[in-house]
Amino acid sequence: MFKELVKAVDYLNKGQVEEAGKYLLELAKSEESEELFKLTAEVEKELRELEEEKTLLDVNTKFEEELREVVKRDMSCKREKLRVLSYVMIEKMSKGNDILISMIRNPDSARPHTYI
Repeated sequence: MFKELVKAVDYLNKGQVEEAGKYLLELAKSEESEELFKLTAEVEKELRELEEEKTLLDVNTKFEEELREVVKRDMSCKREKLRVLSYVMIEKMSKGNDILISMIRNPDSARPHTYI
């Protein structure tokens, strides 16, 4: 299980939140924890809503720019929620393995802070 969870952490560290969510859903199928079941349902819901909202980006209307802006912000929030839910799933599935949890990088710390 450790190798599989490392792969999920790798997805998250690369910024591939949706892929990490889908991968963790596959891994969670073998788990029987009630708490993990609730997390899995929430991840599935967020992934489904992200897919549905992508279709709104193609709507032609007078308010196309405003709609795109709002949808993109909403999708960003959903991805952030999905990222945090993935962290929680990894913690639960690894039974709090400190080594695995320490491998998770904060997305903000990955960007270098250079000033000119």
